[in-house]
Amino acid sequence: MFLDKLFNYDFLARSLTVIEEHPGSPFYYLNILQKNQYDWLIAGAVALVLFPIPWQRMLDRLAPVWRGEDGLGVLLCSWAGRRFSFRL
Repeated sequence: MFLDKLFNYDFLARSLTVIEEHPGSPFYYLNILQKNQYDWLIAGAVALVLFPIPWQRMLDRLAPVWRGEDGLGVLLCSWAGRRFSFRL
């Protein structure tokens, strides 16, 4: 129960909606990040340059899930659609 509330409020709700009556859009926290803590953005950019994401390998691994060959993609999309339909 605790982890459910922690994940739903602290991660999902803060990522997708304005929840603390602050002025601005759902991108409020990204704006704060780029204004006040730009060193983290620089660190992320450096990490991306030093350790690039192998997009083709990632797409090859996710393709069966997206196509629904193993049923996992259908399950995840159904869960996400149902879960986020009441949040937005």
